Amino acid sequence: NDMEITLSFVEGTYSKSSMGMGGPTTEMPGYAMLAAIMLTRSGPYYFKGTGPVQTIKKNKIAFEKFINSIEEL
Repeated sequence: NDMEITLSFVEGTYSKSSMGMGGPTTEMPGYAMLAAIMLTRSGPYYFKGTGPVQTIKKNKIAFEKFINSIEEL
């Protein structure tokens, strides 16, 4: 669809922050992030999901199908 898409998958320890700047963080090992950046004529769009590694891996194909189904208006 003439849109440039960058996909990323990373896994490791997620540092969950509290609501607010500079607050304490909680380390959550065994987490993953699946993200996409889509460049369109109207600007970039960002999509991201984080969660336990197995949950993210289980939904990777569905995430990619969703990203590839997007059409620019």
